Amino acid sequence: MSNDFHGLAVGQVLHERYTILELAAQGGMSTIYRASDSNLPGFWAIKQMTPLQARAEDLSSIRAQFRQEAEILTRLRHPGVPRIIDFFTERDIDYLVMEFVEGECLEHLLDTHRSLSEYDATRIAMALLEILEHLHSHGIIYRDMKPGNVIVTRDGRIVLVDFGISRLFTTGKSTDTVIVGTPGFASPEHYGRGQTDARSDVFSMGATLHQMLTGHDPSDSPFTFTSPAKAQPGLSLGVSEVVMRAVDLLPERRFATAAAMREALASSRKMPPARRELSYPRFVPPQQQAIVYGSGLLGSTMAGLLGATLYDPHALLLVPVSLAAMSGMGVMRGWKLRHTRVVLDDTGLRVVEGATETVLRWEEIREIRVLRTTGANRTLWGEVTVYTSRIDIVTPHHTAQLLPALQGWEELVAWVAYRSGLRLRGGAAHGADEIYAR
Repeated sequence: MSNDFHGLAVGQVLHERYTILELAAQGGMSTIYRASDSNLPGFWAIKQMTPLQARAEDLSSIRAQFRQEAEILTRLRHPGVPRIIDFFTERDIDYLVMEFVEGECLEHLLDTHRSLSEYDATRIAMALLEILEHLHSHGIIYRDMKPGNVIVTRDGRIVLVDFGISRLFTTGKSTDTVIVGTPGFASPEHYGRGQTDARSDVFSMGATLHQMLTGHDPSDSPFTFTSPAKAQPGLSLGVSEVVMRAVDLLPERRFATAAAMREALASSRKMPPARRELSYPRFVPPQQQAIVYGSGLLGSTMAGLLGATLYDPHALLLVPVSLAAMSGMGVMRGWKLRHTRVVLDDTGLRVVEGATETVLRWEEIREIRVLRTTGANRTLWGEVTVYTSRIDIVTPHHTAQLLPALQGWEELVAWVAYRSGLRLRGGAAHGADEIYAR
């Protein structure tokens, strides 16, 4: 085997069944292609061993490591781990065929947004910890947890990729045979200060979660972590404490298992309100309130004109009847305008007004303004109060206006702010008492 490798061409067929469709990714030790399979539907990822920068004397160990990745993936059955379907050698080059995971790399998400909301960051972390639990239960230490090895699919599934430096845990060893890892995310044990074990993956998970919460890339200053709650005021103290315990330099001070860290994170992060659907009066501008009064006046006028035209005393009975009918229509119209239903789900905040539904996606919500004013005006029918205070939920395309009058509005504001990654910025702007923003 030599290290004189050449890339695969689009349309090229491997192993008499895999057709290369495009180059998907390339690294120093391997190249990933998207391919189709004549035997199975869908798209598949073909990982080609291409140690372009390796020395000739290292090729045998690199090949052994590549084959170990195939062995590890073959043993695993988890939705967060790519499914392997084939491993073969062609022209003295090894290939690994696995599930092609379509989605966005977490590293790219952080490049775009710098940091994630506490809700999204902890959700991703808990999914990754569950995957690590599965690996550890099979005696596998991942050893390379970092944003670049995490894929977030379109349906929200979290997938861990690249098992190239994973290894089977061997008891009784004081250090690893090969020292590997990504600076900033690798624990001290990765550098020969002990054998990597489950606690080493906990350290890397803590470093990854720290970056998701703060936007700070740990590779810029390895082994230096500031409390997330200090770096980003507004983050939960409990979540911050979980992160700092995970990145402790001493393994015995960290969580002993991924399961223990996941349970601590689950009990520290905020949870959605018990009620997922709320009904609120909608803020009604004065011109819409006039519908009620205008309806009654119009009904009275029409009835009076009709009676005068007919010169019939009995026609005067039409005055109260018309007044009642038109006022009733106005009341129903006003009631419909004043009421809305708010539904919280995984997509975002849905505001339902009759047959009209507006979806405010969590990632699109830019601001929440809470305006509190004193006083209230009662409507014509005396039961429904039109409050001048309101909540404005702002996105680039919509502004939903809700009344903070009913029980539970504080919970709604707190949850929407948390789920969207907003933090309390104070008031002043737009006349609001409180403003939550990114």
